[in-house]
Amino acid sequence: MYAWFVRSVRAGDTHLAEEDWDGYNPVDPVCESTVAFSPLNREPIEVCYFDEQRCPRCLEVTRSRPRARLASVR
Repeated sequence: MYAWFVRSVRAGDTHLAEEDWDGYNPVDPVCESTVAFSPLNREPIEVCYFDEQRCPRCLEVTRSRPRARLASVR
C-alpha cells in the first residue's frame, strides 16, 4: 500500500511512498526510487488536495489497469 507525501507546492511535486514511512527518514518516491527526499509533512496524506501537485508518474501506480481481454481465434 502507498500513501501520499507532500514535498513542496510546485507543480507535480507530490509523490507516493511506502505506507510504513516513519515521518522522519527520507522518502524514496515510487516514481524515482533513487532520489530520496525529506517531505514537508510528518504524516502520510491519503488524498492529495491539489490536482496540479500530483506527480503524473506516481499517479500511474495508483490507477487500476483494465484487464486485457484474451481471445482465441482458430
